[in-house]
Formats: sequence, C-alpha cells, structure tokens
Amino acid sequence: MQVLSLAQAIPGEQDFIVGSIKSMRPTSVGLFFGGQMKWLFLAMILPTFAFSTVKNIDYKVGDLTLKSKLVLPQKTDGKKVPVVVLFPDWMGNGDFLLERAKEIAKLGYAALAADVYGDGKLAKDVKEAAKLAGALKEGKREELRKRVKAGIDNAKLQKEVDATKVVAIGYCFGGTSSYTSGPHL
Repeated sequence: MQVLSLAQAIPGEQDFIVGSIKSMRPTSVGLFFGGQMKWLFLAMILPTFAFSTVKNIDYKVGDLTLKSKLVLPQKTDGKKVPVVVLFPDWMGNGDFLLERAKEIAKLGYAALAADVYGDGKLAKDVKEAAKLAGALKEGKREELRKRVKAGIDNAKLQKEVDATKVVAIGYCFGGTSSYTSGPHL
C-alpha cells in the first residue's frame, strides 16, 4: 500500500493537506487511484481559498434521480480544476459531506458531494442507515457501482472540471463506494 497526499494523487498539483476543521481530529480515507488502493491522510489546517458556488447536479441511474452538489473554488483563473468526488457515510449526502466538499473547494479543487441513495434521501437514524447501506453493500453491489460511476461521470462532465484529474474518497460506507470507483476514474 502506498501513502500519498491528494496532490500526489493528482499529478502536477502542489502538495497540501486537507483539513477536517469541524471535527478537530485527523482522519484518513482510502482512495482508489491508478488501479491501486492508496490512503489519503487528512489533518487539520486552515483553508486558503474561498468557495464561490454550490451547484445542484441531478442525474439518473435507471428511474432513480441522484441529487448531488458540486462545490467550486472561488479562483480558477479561467482554468479547469481537478475534482474530488466525495461519497457519504451511511447517513447519506447531508451537511457533513457538503461541509467537507466546501473545505476541499477552499483549497482550489472542485468537489462533488455525491448522492448514492437517490432523491437526496437521508437516513433518519442508524437503523434506517444500516438498512439503506446494507442493501447496496450486500445485495445490490452492482447497483452501487452504477450510482458511483454516474456520480464520477457527471463530475467529469462539468465545464469547470478537468476530467483527467479525478479522485474519489469517502467516509465509512462512502469508503466502500469510493473503492468501487477504481475502474471509473
């Protein structure tokens, strides 16, 4: 296993460390990049850029509408920027994931907070979260792959994004989702 920063995963970018300021604790997330599982270590820093835009990005997988949010950095100097696709923990694409996307955008990257349950659904409690995530992890892994691929594909389609520089990360259940993204990056 190779350990690398997000900047190392996206060649040509300056080295940096992404921060989880809200939780005030370092964490790490697995990411699938270049055909190998690698780990990205996240530590606390203050952001240096502001984000300027949060765009709703809706797309379909079969009859299901996935409602994701694309957060863009404020300053791009008219250039396309790399994108980080974030997959949620088992509670769904809520405020926690959107705040992480904003933190990444403050560093000068686009960040897509991806919906995997559809219609922006959030679990009401851990019992419902276990049911929703469990259905995709255990019985419908191919359906999860389709939803992950759709999120990545739609992130690449955005006019502000450099489709050759894409990384997928996730938290808990989102880590499982990002792991399934490997062939689609």
